[in-house]
Amino acid sequence: MKTLYYVTDHGLGHSTRTVAIVRELLKYSDVIIRGNDSYQLLRKSLPDTKIILGPSDFCPVMDLKNSMKFDKQKTSEAIYSWIKKMPVLVQNESKLVQKIKPDLIVSDVSFMPIIVSKENNIKSIVVSNFVWNEVLDLPKEIKSFIHDSYANATKIIKLPFGTKVEFKTTASLGLAARKITVKKDEIRKNLGVNKKQKLVLLSIGNLTSKICYSDNQDMKIIDLSDYEKIRKLKHLNLTEGQNLINAADLVICKCGYGFISECLTFGTNFNYLLETRHKEALGIHSNLVGYGINNEIKIEQIQKILNGKFFPENHALKLPNKTNQISRAILTISK
Repeated sequence: MKTLYYVTDHGLGHSTRTVAIVRELLKYSDVIIRGNDSYQLLRKSLPDTKIILGPSDFCPVMDLKNSMKFDKQKTSEAIYSWIKKMPVLVQNESKLVQKIKPDLIVSDVSFMPIIVSKENNIKSIVVSNFVWNEVLDLPKEIKSFIHDSYANATKIIKLPFGTKVEFKTTASLGLAARKITVKKDEIRKNLGVNKKQKLVLLSIGNLTSKICYSDNQDMKIIDLSDYEKIRKLKHLNLTEGQNLINAADLVICKCGYGFISECLTFGTNFNYLLETRHKEALGIHSNLVGYGINNEIKIEQIQKILNGKFFPENHALKLPNKTNQISRAILTISK
């Protein structure tokens, strides 16, 4: 069996869960990945898997002043341009598909591969916790085009913590998250965290500029907000970042799928900043509240935590990792 797996460039959460799923799929299927892999996470995580570089999705544009919300005008321009180019994109991708001859096309979360799969009469699957027509403020005709494109998928596997993903073929499954590859104690030792210290991971994008902090005897702080800067640090293995999350006493992050799904998988204590105008984030927040968790935090509270004035003791819910079941569902659909 051969699977062609498309991955959007929008956020590391898409890449990390793709790594988790592909690692399971590789036990039973050849997998070729299609995407730009901007952070080189896929090629480092899956070194023996072929990756064909190229655009797989339009990329929403984030607000320069607030990396937790979309720039509405620039995002609209990006998706209009993407849809305008769709006939050429589909033609080019069809040539690639005809050369590879996959048995199945999987997409996280682009709708373009689903159009290509229909054009080439190949089964297709969308794997995501949201779909673009539900999270973006767009004209009705554009939303309808995106919705109808997704509707052509053989199956849509909805991951928890996101938007509704309302289609006839939707199947709701559990969390997709990477598994631990290095034990917690070894990670903490490598980072120089002693037994009395709390290990805090901070990942809040450009909002980190609004706070100041320094390590102290009670707390070791690792700021993951600037990926370009931290990936140069030799003592951090960011490719397997799930190990850091598992080793942490607290994660402070944006309300996004990647960090929160892995915190929930390992039962790691977390707080999150929420941008209510970001519909995916609002969906994640609403789902968490449904589980009895409201760990939303404000910038001022983050400052107090990092200054050692208090340490939150949130309810650290632990949910089962369903990546195995998701990969089996994908394989079943391909038959």
